[in-house]
Amino acid sequence: MVVTVASMKGGVGKSTLAAMVAKFVAERRGTPVTVIDLDPQRGATILLLGAEYARQRAGPGVYEVLESEQASIPSTELIAQALRPSPYDGRIRVLPSDAALAHME
Repeated sequence: MVVTVASMKGGVGKSTLAAMVAKFVAERRGTPVTVIDLDPQRGATILLLGAEYARQRAGPGVYEVLESEQASIPSTELIAQALRPSPYDGRIRVLPSDAALAHME
């Protein structure tokens, strides 16, 4: 199952909805969930990994994965390195966002 939460309008709760759907599916269905946060404001990343992770920003994230794709570098290993388990629920993995996404074309 793939669920996408998208809207051009800001401040409508996209990140919160994505995080809560991930939590619901992980808890109710007991299945692993992967969240890919493409928002430079990092709302889903902060909600699912915690504000402390967002401040430290350890390791690669979605920005590095997308940059590697633009440079034609295979990103399979990079994605595996970038995925972070949520400290709140081990069934949820997050490909964290970065403010640098705002400058990416």
